[in-house]
Amino acid sequence: LFTSFGSDLAAGIPSATSWNNIPDCTLEVLRLPAELPPILCFSGGNMVEVMDSRQWIRMESLQIGDMVRVEGGSFSKVYSFGHYDPDMSATYLQIHVQDKTRKGSPPLEISEHHLIYTIVPGRNTTVTIPASMLKVGDQLVLSSGAATTVSKIIKNVSRKGAYAPFTMSGNIVVSDILASNYISMIDTTTLPRITKMMHWMAHAFQTPHRLVCSWDLTQRQFCENETYTNGLSNWIYASYHLVRWMTETSHSHPRLFFFLACGAMVVVLSLLARSLSFVKAMVGPLTL
Repeated sequence: LFTSFGSDLAAGIPSATSWNNIPDCTLEVLRLPAELPPILCFSGGNMVEVMDSRQWIRMESLQIGDMVRVEGGSFSKVYSFGHYDPDMSATYLQIHVQDKTRKGSPPLEISEHHLIYTIVPGRNTTVTIPASMLKVGDQLVLSSGAATTVSKIIKNVSRKGAYAPFTMSGNIVVSDILASNYISMIDTTTLPRITKMMHWMAHAFQTPHRLVCSWDLTQRQFCENETYTNGLSNWIYASYHLVRWMTETSHSHPRLFFFLACGAMVVVLSLLARSLSFVKAMVGPLTL
């Protein structure tokens, strides 16, 4: 991808000149990196609560179409898995807390980039941050809505299997802890404000997908039989790697990243507006 141009002198080639001693021009090229491993998941050993006779089940047993516990004590449908790979070996953060609503629930095992709800100190509000930013003493949200305190964080816990369920609400209670469906691929040190918006941005981007899977009975089999490439849902495969590549270039090409991010947001908002207009015209309002 062509990004800019400059002289050979600027590129560190002081001896390069043309016939009239004017430094030659060079093109700067950004190369797309090799495919990077997915970074959005929970381990299969986590527990989730479903609205049927099974009640509490392991994450690895969760299926598209299940109604699962989410924020506010309600249930929401799992309409997709952003990442589903029972055979993948992955490392997780293991989050221990002081108290839980459901006694005996295992500690939360979550990838470091996955967004999790924390309570802002001194305020009665929550914000989503990457799990890697959690510290002992931070407060998380339980399935009951009550607060609990992080007591211990164990890093690099190896597990087989990686799962990232998407719910209609955009969040999910995992091992009794409220977490987002989404991840942050933004550098938290250089772009902290955008990091705090990642949950909203990702949820907005998924609106067309949710609409299709909310439509009617003719769409359910289509959504439930989704396919995967290297564990990633083909619904998000291309966009995931595009955003991942954009964030990889943000350090060396911040201006390019800014313009690409703005363009992506315009596309997302346009798709959102068109999807809402289409569904309203065709089938009336739906719960997103």
